[in-house]
Amino acid sequence: MAVRILAADDSATMRRVLEMTFAGEGVQIETVDSGEAAVRRASESPPDLVIADSSMSMNGYDVSQAIKGNAATAQAAVIVLASQHHPFDSAKAKDLFQAIIDE
Repeated sequence: MAVRILAADDSATMRRVLEMTFAGEGVQIETVDSGEAAVRRASESPPDLVIADSSMSMNGYDVSQAIKGNAATAQAAVIVLASQHHPFDSAKAKDLFQAIIDE
């Protein structure tokens, strides 16, 4: 059974990089161009892993909250992509996951 990855990034270049990086046996990757599209697609067909850019309008933290807050998709692992221009916000991530745990 293939590992199902859903990647959301508003950059066509990054979507292509992710497709090439994870292409291969045992992996099925689908890319979308927004956080909203990722949440919709995950609800339709829950992935094993979601990769979401931290700098989209519905950013990776918001995507993570929506994925983890939905019983149908909560089992998916989520990776938030950060960059030099948008570094990872550990305080925001910690608050987000604490809120999910408290629910």
